Amino acid sequence: MTYIMHHTYGYSLKGISQFCLNRWLRIFPIYYFSATLSLILVLLLGEEFTRSFHENIGFPQSTDQILRNLFLILTIHTDTRLVPPAWALTVECFYYLCIGFGLSATPLRTLIWFMASVTYTIYLIIGGASPSYRYFPVAAASLPFSAGALLYHFRQLKVYHSVVLAGNNLLVILILTITFNYIFGVYLMQSPRGVCFYINLLLTGFVINNLCERKKVFSIDKNLDSIIGDLSYPIYLLHYQCGLVVSYLASGWQLSRGLFLLAAVPIVIASGFLMARFFERPIEKIRNKIKR
Repeated sequence: MTYIMHHTYGYSLKGISQFCLNRWLRIFPIYYFSATLSLILVLLLGEEFTRSFHENIGFPQSTDQILRNLFLILTIHTDTRLVPPAWALTVECFYYLCIGFGLSATPLRTLIWFMASVTYTIYLIIGGASPSYRYFPVAAASLPFSAGALLYHFRQLKVYHSVVLAGNNLLVILILTITFNYIFGVYLMQSPRGVCFYINLLLTGFVINNLCERKKVFSIDKNLDSIIGDLSYPIYLLHYQCGLVVSYLASGWQLSRGLFLLAAVPIVIASGFLMARFFERPIEKIRNKIKR
């Protein structure tokens, strides 16, 4: 986001306005579509069934819940979330606004932000805050967002290339390390003070930096790469709804986790593809016009 502000929009009033409008178009229309789909499924399948599948999928019970879902002001503790993982979009939108309005506009400002984030994280660790409290809230996400902004400015330094050696083997080692941690992810935040979680943030920074040094990593078709990227956000928003449908269709079959996965994945990918193709692509054309 810091890179985009510096190289695409700029920090003029017009640039900030275009950035905010484009972020809204990127996040909200497809989110509203997904939320509407959830409401339709609740109507068709019944709230008792949908909440038995996921406790947060149901009709909003109050004006507060309606407004929270409508304006994406959600937390992990919001009882009704029509799109269960949308609490993370609230976190993202908060920091998009902060970055858009200049929180990471200069190296000094970004460094102060990063150090404040580190200090807050240390405070949480020393105070014995629970793993969820160090992961879900908006304040907890300050560390990775500020680290990403700091990485952008670090890459602009003249001494950068003399400090960082982005060797070919480094990328492989780091990806393998993160993959290993992911396999044993249940232990990440349960390890002493959640140290593995924070090590992974550092490793992710190295991987991103290493990727930025190269024009190509694998011999993959550019169009295929673009298609895979386009699927990410629709799948993120729709996978619970797809799982809900599979669960309903197979309610009398007692599917194991493995079979449930095999049945759900094709539906998730197909749904993501259809949304990206027929819903997201027209919006993307509008976004590109705003960028230009």
